[in-house]
Amino acid sequence: MPYSKAGLEEILQNDAFLVWVLQPDETSNHYWNNWLLQHPGKEELLIKAKELLLLLHDAEKGKLTNDEKDQITSGVWETINDRISKKSRVTHLRKRWYKYAVAASVIGLIGVSVLFFQQKNKNTQSENSPELIVNKINQADLQFTNSTAKPQVIYLVDGSTITLEKNSTVQYARFLQPDKREVQLEGEAFFNIAKDASRPFYVYVQGIAVKVLGTSFRIVANKQNGKVTVAVKTGKVSVFRKDSDLQKEELVLAPHQQAVFNSKPNTLVKTEVSDSALLEQHAMIAKTFSFENKPVNEIIEKLSGVYAVEISYDKEKFSKCGGITVLLNEETLEGKLNILCKVLGATYRVGDNKVYLEGNGCN
Repeated sequence: MPYSKAGLEEILQNDAFLVWVLQPDETSNHYWNNWLLQHPGKEELLIKAKELLLLLHDAEKGKLTNDEKDQITSGVWETINDRISKKSRVTHLRKRWYKYAVAASVIGLIGVSVLFFQQKNKNTQSENSPELIVNKINQADLQFTNSTAKPQVIYLVDGSTITLEKNSTVQYARFLQPDKREVQLEGEAFFNIAKDASRPFYVYVQGIAVKVLGTSFRIVANKQNGKVTVAVKTGKVSVFRKDSDLQKEELVLAPHQQAVFNSKPNTLVKTEVSDSALLEQHAMIAKTFSFENKPVNEIIEKLSGVYAVEISYDKEKFSKCGGITVLLNEETLEGKLNILCKVLGATYRVGDNKVYLEGNGCN
């Protein structure tokens, strides 16, 4: 089975998880959807943990009868199993083992949920629960900072991905500009850029610019010594100083070539890649856009969270559609939305830096 006692308790003890379940927002949705991408096969574990927390929270809020409360510790695991997955059953012995394991943590969990609502304005991004932090620079631009110890994958609406290393930050426009795609980088990241000849992709970092059409490469920028390294894995990349004439200063890099910029002597040099580790992608990009008998709101929340884009729709209308089975295997957000709209008989439009999903829903 894809879940265990240790895994369940670890998630339930995560403050960021409690915040996401009890008071979800765009940032927390993006983080936990990204967590699923980084932990393929653990979706059922996350769902079970979420159901358990909501069940306990209902008890604390007085939404359960006394009989139901009495059954929380003795039958919580069975209750969750019945509500989430009837495909597999644990043995009687395993049920007893989980019963005591869950019962031991019930009191503490209810206490944590009460504490959360008493301190809902407290900053939840503590050192004990680091995450991929999303900040809205303005209505159009987003900024991601990786405060975790591991690389984190960021999905762009054009199908590109950025694997952001720890203590690094990127800033970009959430929707495509008509003539270009631009990213500001601080630190280190590996880029997989989708081809789009009409919109060249630019990365700006510490005095230089990197221009590509569709390729993969790594940038390592060190503020302390003023050094920037651009190493190309596939395709071609041009590197130039931001404040110079592109035609005079441009270096064109082929696969396994790199450009090294030193700001203090103001040099820009092209060499062969000497460290093969620069060409490795340190995080797995999981394709988890396959939905089987899922409610529409869950599919939309997944897309909204992964791409950090707000999707506005009539929840009441589309809730009547029941379970949807769909494979959103298109690379871009636009492609995924087109498929989803065909399934739902809906349309979508982009405006005010949001996606508006429109239609009559289901009868």
